[in-house]
Amino acid sequence: MSRVSTRYLVLYVVMMVVVFLLVAGVGAYAGPTHLFSSRYEKGMAEILLSGNNVANPRDYDQGRLQKYYVSGLTEGRDVIVLGDSRSMFLRQDLFPGRTFQNNMMYGAGLHDYFAIYEMYEERGLTPSIVVIELEPSLLDRNGTRLDYDSLEGEYFAMAERLGLSVSHSSISSQISAFRGDIAELLSWPNFVLAASSMIARGGRRDYFATTDRVGILSDGSIASEWTSYPSSLSSRVEATAVEQAKQIAAGLPHGSTAPDQESARELESFVQHLQENGVDVIFYLPPYHPSAYDILVHSEQGSSILQAEAYFRELAHMRGIVVVGSYDPQESSCTGDDFFDAIHPMESGVDKVFSSLDCTPPAKCHVVE
Repeated sequence: MSRVSTRYLVLYVVMMVVVFLLVAGVGAYAGPTHLFSSRYEKGMAEILLSGNNVANPRDYDQGRLQKYYVSGLTEGRDVIVLGDSRSMFLRQDLFPGRTFQNNMMYGAGLHDYFAIYEMYEERGLTPSIVVIELEPSLLDRNGTRLDYDSLEGEYFAMAERLGLSVSHSSISSQISAFRGDIAELLSWPNFVLAASSMIARGGRRDYFATTDRVGILSDGSIASEWTSYPSSLSSRVEATAVEQAKQIAAGLPHGSTAPDQESARELESFVQHLQENGVDVIFYLPPYHPSAYDILVHSEQGSSILQAEAYFRELAHMRGIVVVGSYDPQESSCTGDDFFDAIHPMESGVDKVFSSLDCTPPAKCHVVE
């Protein structure tokens, strides 16, 4: 190979390395993966701990955010919420006279609940009241899984407290997940998104602290753009709810399916642990959009929803637990206007569900008839 050819080859290699480092660096700093840095979530937690809201949050690891938040608390909370996105509008003013934190995470399962509560318990910040959102999927093995790998250590610790057998993630699965993160980090869409974000915000982080009611609120709930839908969108919401309900029904177990015994045992063990530590437990059954509920319960697979609610209510009766809500929206007088899709009640719907709950201190929470 001639000296000129060697020079061009070296130049090509150097350029490829520079491009690689540029794409990886921009993606890691400003892209949605935040793969090599937890400072993103730490900064968000610091804002929430200061009593401000986080405006314009982008893709982030919600498990890491919860870890930084709980580790930064200087005192406990009277009430905490363990749930997924259907709990995102549960907020401080539903529990007047009590300190409150909503620890909901999108897509969270029962094992994520374990991990969040473990962090409070490890720090000696045991709450007085724990609101547990209960989904029919929690009685299915897939619904109990740990959705956030960043909470794996905390999940194992709580599972050990409860005397549950757990299977640690295999090395091969961890390697596979890491490869997926790397592939996303080096992808062109991730680079374009990260670069445009950096340009738009002048190199600053995309989120910022604010006292305006936007983004993630200081109590952990989500500010809603959907608290009131214009009438022109009502038909669109209805159509969306119907389509989502059909998709949900297709994924439900067929026929009369009893709750998975292992999943039920895990939930029962967790509830028993909370009560033995003096915690007042509340079960929250979030309603479905009326049209979605009608489709679901009349589908071939719909009996699993009815069976799940019956089981949760039976467990509550046995353990002396207060239940608020029902999958049936009529039980809370919720209408289609109280939802923005098939499964997410808006603030107006949440208000209707919790209107029957009285948690005024110092009395224990109870349902007002």
